[in-house]
Amino acid sequence: MSADEQNRSEQATAYKLEQARKKGMVARSPDAGVVLGLAGFGGYLWARGDRLAARLAALDARALHDAAYLASNGQAVLTLAESLAKQTAHLVAPLVGVSVGAALLGSVMQTGLLFAPSALKADMSRLNPAQGFKRIFSMQSLIEAAKACIKMLVYGVIIWRFIASIVTTSVHAPLSTSALCVALLRQCLSLCTALLCAAVVFALIDQVIVRRAFAKKMRMSRHEIRQEHKQREGDPRIRQRRRQLQRELLQRSASMRNMRQADVLVTNPTHFAVALKYDSATMAAPELIARGAGDFALRLKRLAFVYSVPVIESKMLARQLYRDAAFEREIPAHLFREAAAVYLRAKRAPSQRGQV
Repeated sequence: MSADEQNRSEQATAYKLEQARKKGMVARSPDAGVVLGLAGFGGYLWARGDRLAARLAALDARALHDAAYLASNGQAVLTLAESLAKQTAHLVAPLVGVSVGAALLGSVMQTGLLFAPSALKADMSRLNPAQGFKRIFSMQSLIEAAKACIKMLVYGVIIWRFIASIVTTSVHAPLSTSALCVALLRQCLSLCTALLCAAVVFALIDQVIVRRAFAKKMRMSRHEIRQEHKQREGDPRIRQRRRQLQRELLQRSASMRNMRQADVLVTNPTHFAVALKYDSATMAAPELIARGAGDFALRLKRLAFVYSVPVIESKMLARQLYRDAAFEREIPAHLFREAAAVYLRAKRAPSQRGQV
């Protein structure tokens, strides 16, 4: 076992199982189809077996009667054989259809409606002899071979015993054609029931084996889970940067809206710009309602000119407010004195109002 396989200790994620399903890789047991196929076969015989047996008996009786009047040439024999084959196929076609349909239903019940075009693509690795020998002599191949041998042995014993019983019954019992068909029908029902019981046991065991093997095959290492998470969600650093940019855009938009309500704009003068608002009736301290750096700081200064908001230059306070104060929150207590000084300057110097 390779080191990579040893590290696969985690259950497969839903995303990996979904991707595997798209490639046609699912946990599927063929025995489920066998169970439902036998159930459909037996159910049809139980429901319409008497009618089928009667029609087959009538067909056999007519064939034996016609055979006595056949001409000596081979063409008449071929014509009779072709007619019998067509009529027999017409009679047993519903039985075969029900059995095949039930078997397909068993496959659909396990996997749902599954169409995987990628599974139809040519896989050149299958032409590699080394890979072929590895698949043939793998542990999974040995398990499948052992399962097939056991099922063949059990089914063979059941069928052999019923065939022996049917031969004994048909040889030693002086039955008419219709009575013989009815007896054969009953034997077929008994045989189908025995095969169905064996198939149910095999299907239950195989479901456990198949699902465990598939879960083991799909297991992932922690590194693979992290890589999958990055692939689906993106790098955490990129996501963090994206969220940061979104917050900045929202703050810029809110800052531009809030400039109309600002009391004063504190500048650095060109690097930072911070707008404050204070209402003594509803606020305990001034709030930071707009801020910007670089080009956006110049834009806030232009808006201050438009809305006649005083622009006060205070390099240290602007820098501290931009760094320490939360957006649309009260400014920190250690900046109250400097903020009060800025408000006093704004009142004493009305000529600075709207200054850029």
